[in-house]
Amino acid sequence: MDDFIRLARGLFRLTAFLCLTAGFLLALTLRNRLSRSAGVSPGVNMSRLWARTATRALGVDVEAAGPLPPPGSLLAANHRSYLDIVAILIHAPASFLAKAEVSRWPILGAGARACGTLFVNRGDWRSGHSARRQAENLLAGGHSVAVFPEGTTTSGNGCAGFRRGMFLAAEAVDAPVVPVVIEYPQPSDCWVGDETFVHHFLNCLGEKRKTVRVVFGPPLHAATSHEACRASRAWILANLPNWPETPAAIPVPAFGSYAHEIQEG
Repeated sequence: MDDFIRLARGLFRLTAFLCLTAGFLLALTLRNRLSRSAGVSPGVNMSRLWARTATRALGVDVEAAGPLPPPGSLLAANHRSYLDIVAILIHAPASFLAKAEVSRWPILGAGARACGTLFVNRGDWRSGHSARRQAENLLAGGHSVAVFPEGTTTSGNGCAGFRRGMFLAAEAVDAPVVPVVIEYPQPSDCWVGDETFVHHFLNCLGEKRKTVRVVFGPPLHAATSHEACRASRAWILANLPNWPETPAAIPVPAFGSYAHEIQEG
């Protein structure tokens, strides 16, 4: 009986999540066509609202601590699951770097494209160079970019080695690098190995509630991309196992507050 309830809850939430994403995609498309404002702020604000609504629909609680990243930062986080994205977005609006395959996912791929996601083909240096140039332009314009430098999801108290690509973009425009720790109380919540998205989603989000823990580190102003890469990974490794029993929560910013900073910055 418990397995049936979990499956039913997971299927309901998966359907609600896809419908929610499709609805926001339609709203964003219409807004982009009707709006005359330049820049990325409409997509940023819509993606933040989508993330905050999605966490409620999925029964996900996000515990966050640390200073909110300033606009125009490169957010470098360890990677555990697809939920990492919504956990970051509700506190720090940003464009994400993703593998090119994501752009071809039904509904989610279209939503990612509409929100300004940067896509890269792994192993293709031209694609990587193009993504870095786009990231440089966003950072220089005061818009944050979020990356998972491991290039894959991991579990446990450690993280894999960091790739330096996007740290070069931060170095080029002298943007601060903000390390971000993401953790889940239950290791099974991490999406690792060959498990499919749907199978993991139904198992993970079929439970009543889920918790994601996020800690934003201090902005790092390293002289080189090598130093920024090493320093951000070191900060994440040092803080992964040290989550306090009762973290000092940070408030979710009011909707639209970052849009003003981006436009004026």
